[in-house]
Amino acid sequence: MRRQNVARHLLARLNRDGRGTRVEIHPLNQSQVPRPLQRVVEYRAMNVRRWDKIVIF
Repeated sequence: MRRQNVARHLLARLNRDGRGTRVEIHPLNQSQVPRPLQRVVEYRAMNVRRWDKIVIF
């Protein structure tokens, strides 16, 4: 199978006809950051609807 064909197939699955794919973003460990600069960062979830500019083939 050619790489371009696989990338197009995966891109179509990620886009899901405009519905997109839900992605979770987990924060980095803040323990190495100096105390006054630390912040509470919770994980967040977002729905990416257009993967065209992210996936390059």
